[in-house]
Amino acid sequence: MQINNIFNQIVSNMKADPIHLNNVNAIYEFHITGETESVYQLVLNNGDVTYIVGAKEEPTITLVLSEESFLKMTNGSLNPTVAYMSGKLKVKGDLSQALKLQSLLKQYQ
Repeated sequence: MQINNIFNQIVSNMKADPIHLNNVNAIYEFHITGETESVYQLVLNNGDVTYIVGAKEEPTITLVLSEESFLKMTNGSLNPTVAYMSGKLKVKGDLSQALKLQSLLKQYQ
């Protein structure tokens, strides 16, 4: 599945250069909607990063978006702020964490 490949690439990029992850402790939960609904968690813990399929940890923030929006957001063709303002991205939790994620994704694309 393409989403698993994207998470693998993000985790690989973050582990290769974790300098931007120091002092970042968050669990980002992604609810991917569409033909096949799925849940993924990106777990950041002081420079360590993993991703989990399913909802296993208590999330810091939950992001709900379509598979298409997720793919566009992670390849840089959809700005997360624009996605949020247009209703393509719904956020449950601390919006500052969403902004932090936006910054991290940009650094590790």
